[in-house]
Amino acid sequence: MEVISTESTSTSSNPCIASDSNDSLYIVWQDSTDYNGAGIDSDIFYKKWDALTESWTTTGIISTESTSTSNFPSLVIDKRDNIHVAWEDDTAYGIASGSWSIFYKNWNSTALTWSITEVVSTESTKTSLDPFIDVDSQGYVHIAWEDYTDYAGAGSDRDVFYKYRDVKSKIWENTYVISTIETDIDFHPVVRVDTKGHVHFVWQNFDDIFYRKFIPAPEAPVLSSILPDLSTTGDITLDWSSIPEATSYYIYKNQSYIWSVEDLSPIASTSDTKYVDTVTVNGLYYYAIVARNINVNSSLSNVEHVEVEIYNTKLFSSLGVSEFFVGIAILAGIQIILFVVDILFIRKRRKIV
Repeated sequence: MEVISTESTSTSSNPCIASDSNDSLYIVWQDSTDYNGAGIDSDIFYKKWDALTESWTTTGIISTESTSTSNFPSLVIDKRDNIHVAWEDDTAYGIASGSWSIFYKNWNSTALTWSITEVVSTESTKTSLDPFIDVDSQGYVHIAWEDYTDYAGAGSDRDVFYKYRDVKSKIWENTYVISTIETDIDFHPVVRVDTKGHVHFVWQNFDDIFYRKFIPAPEAPVLSSILPDLSTTGDITLDWSSIPEATSYYIYKNQSYIWSVEDLSPIASTSDTKYVDTVTVNGLYYYAIVARNINVNSSLSNVEHVEVEIYNTKLFSSLGVSEFFVGIAILAGIQIILFVVDILFIRKRRKIV
């Protein structure tokens, strides 16, 4: 047994621990020590036990942008050994008003630097507390917390809110309300993500424990270029990427660029990744796809376009071989008659002259 907070001279509390792929240990906790200019308010401290040197590093400070109280850190390490930390904070920072928000920071194991602090609870207008963090196999960061905000019909009681951070865009998606059924106080959420990307929540509601499974929004499909980009038949073949966990795909079409589908209705829905649309009016058409799982829709795919020019010769495509030659014979006959009439007319004019 040993003391970890050796540099602390005030209260140290609420620790959290995780290990990386080298079996090194990382510990975070809240501390009221005025250490390295942290001030006497509570801050988030951390320490590493290096498995190679078998020794502890000196204490570091995570909540460096905070100027008020930072409490209840939650810690997780992803498969690339990046460290992710979330905590509640009373600092007026960025969009946070200074009325207890959820903050987040990560350590990049390649660059060996901490990111700047990010505010997670951006939709919240009241107190946000007690975060719990996890990371999935793809690197998406998931955070659940308790919140007093009346958001998306949650009411003014305390509910469990949830957000995830896109690993590619580094952007936090919109907040989801997890405790949608209960009308009492919900608190102490825990979130875990399985290998399929399904998100599992448990939390306390007075004397009971509740559970919910949640599947976040699927990735946006990638719509292939429409070939040929000039269609003379009006049969438009759409092909897009398959999205894991998607149960259906919505196809959208418009004669102007599709920036959003908010005011559009899908022309079709399919569980396949291919669809043939039939266009009967010439013009320029834009297409986009939205994937859906059992919970929510994805964001909009890329937009592709095609120009349709259906010629009148398409009418002959429905004729059989015999009908086609009959038509040719009729046209030839008409040409011969016109030629004979023309000859007779010329001879008549010469006689008159």
